[in-house]
Amino acid sequence: EKLAGSKALAKPEVAQAAIANAKARSEALAGVLPKDFAFAPGLGRSVSYYDGFVFELEAPALGDRASLGGGGRDDGLARALWPAGKSAPASLRAAGFALRPQRIAEASR
Repeated sequence: EKLAGSKALAKPEVAQAAIANAKARSEALAGVLPKDFAFAPGLGRSVSYYDGFVFELEAPALGDRASLGGGGRDDGLARALWPAGKSAPASLRAAGFALRPQRIAEASR
């Protein structure tokens, strides 16, 4: 937030909007996830095809097996998979996620 408000950025309003969106996501999930679950936006997933917002759902009580799933934006992957010889629409957007039902069940016990 401090950096987003500084004059070091060419477009601080873009950074401020991104922070506001992240806060809104976090607040929306606060009423959905039980207290012992964590929502970790940001750099939690290091898969190279993610090129935007990424997230991880965790149950810290599971220790090393805390990950319940995660995902993120992968617009570049969608464009890379577009049929050869055809232009992908500029508005093409993509997101994906995976959940681990068995771990969710373990965490809910």
